[in-house]
Amino acid sequence: MSLMASPPQDVQNWEAVMVSAAKRRALDRVRSAAVRHAGPGLGPDHDTDDGSDISQDVADAVDRQRLAARAWDNLALLDERHRKVAWDYIALGRPRAEIAAELDVSPARVSQMATRALEMLLDAMRQEEVK
Repeated sequence: MSLMASPPQDVQNWEAVMVSAAKRRALDRVRSAAVRHAGPGLGPDHDTDDGSDISQDVADAVDRQRLAARAWDNLALLDERHRKVAWDYIALGRPRAEIAAELDVSPARVSQMATRALEMLLDAMRQEEVK
């Protein structure tokens, strides 16, 4: 479009002009996109310490991960129905009604089974701590 708006004079090879114009236009677009997506540069005011200590957050995350691994290991102690409720309802957060339909029980029974599954898992984990 820009070539049509102001065509160059004394052109010997229009193909070369078109290729050169397309190449320059593509480079302009690539460079401008890179600038748009990169955003502004970071100055010294961006490199400041906020004074927060994340060590406690990391320690809590590690503790949660260890507890989750222990709970995972103890899922084998549950019967199949309690294990399904513990995994689908508690871990995955699926709706009680869906799980109740799969197990052919009421949604309230799913809640009871979830409570019982958690109690059994906690008991097993406490017994591990004693050993």
